[in-house]
Amino acid sequence: MSIVQAEQLAIVFAAGLGLLAVAGLNLLLWRASARVRSVATLLVCGGVVWGTWAVADNVSTPVRAAGWLLAAVAVCLIAGSDWVAAAAAIVRRPVPRWTLAAVVGIGAAVGGVVKYEADARAEDNRGMSDLELTTSPQVDLSPTGTFALTDRGHNVPLLAATGPHTAAEFAELEAQICRGPLSAIRRAPADYQSNCHGWVFTGGRHWVSGVSVDQILTENGYHAITAPRPGDLTVYRGNGGSVAHTALVRYVTPGMPVMVEGKWGCVGVYIHPVDQSMFGTEYTFYRSSRTGHLLAGVDSPGAIVVNHPAPAH
Repeated sequence: MSIVQAEQLAIVFAAGLGLLAVAGLNLLLWRASARVRSVATLLVCGGVVWGTWAVADNVSTPVRAAGWLLAAVAVCLIAGSDWVAAAAAIVRRPVPRWTLAAVVGIGAAVGGVVKYEADARAEDNRGMSDLELTTSPQVDLSPTGTFALTDRGHNVPLLAATGPHTAAEFAELEAQICRGPLSAIRRAPADYQSNCHGWVFTGGRHWVSGVSVDQILTENGYHAITAPRPGDLTVYRGNGGSVAHTALVRYVTPGMPVMVEGKWGCVGVYIHPVDQSMFGTEYTFYRSSRTGHLLAGVDSPGAIVVNHPAPAH
C-alpha cells in the first residue's frame, strides 16, 4: 500500500470513527439541551482530530479528517433545522438522526478498511505480474563452485545464471515494467551477472540465493532499525517470512518516502520509493557497524573467490 493510499485510509477511518463517537454521544444526550450537546460534540471532534494528529506523521491527515468530520456533523445539524424538517420530519427527531449518523460512521470506517484491503490485494497482484516478467522465462542457476565468507567465516555459495533473454527481450521486459503503475528510475540495464542479493553482497558479480540472506544478516552483525540512513539495507519478505528482495537505502528526506536502489531479478537496477516495487510492502531496514555490505572474498573488482571449506560448528 502506497503512502498516498495509507493517508486516504487514515482520513476516512478517523472521520468515520469521529462521526460514530459524535453520534453515540448525541444519542446518549438527546434529552439534554442543544447547548450541552453542541459543546459535547465540539469536544469529541477536537479529541478525534488531536488523536489523529498524534499518530500521523504529517499535518494534512488530521486537517483533512477534521474537514470531513465537521462536514458530516454540519449535515446532521442542518438536518435538524426547521426548514429541513418540513421536508423530512422524521429526520428531525434526535434518535433517528443520530442513528443514521452512527450507521454512516460505521459504514465509513468499515468501508475504508475494505477499500484498503482491496487496494492492497490489487497492488500485490500487480506486483506479482511484474515479478513474473523478471523471472519468466526462468533463468538457469548453477553453482560456481566458489564461496564468499560471512564475518564469522561461514560459506555463502555463489551462483551463476544463464537464460534465454536476448537484448531485445530484456528491453521489452523493462518497457512493460515502466508502463506499469510503479514509480521507478532505471539506473543500470538488465543482465544475468547478478540478482538483487548478489548486487548488494557481491557488488553485482554473482547471484546469491535468498536463502543465504538471513545467515548474512546474522553473521555480519545486522540489526533491524526503524529510522534508516543512506547506505542501510532494506530486506523485503514474502509469504512465511522468506526473503524476496534486498536493496540499499539511497535517500532519506523528512516528510518524503525513503528511496531505495536495487536490482530487480534479471532485469535492471532501479531506484524507487521503498513502498513502491513489485516486491510488496513487507520490508525491514537493517544496519551493521561493519564497513560496506560486501562479503569477504569479493571486496575488490575482479577478485578471485576461493573455495574455503566451511569451518566446524
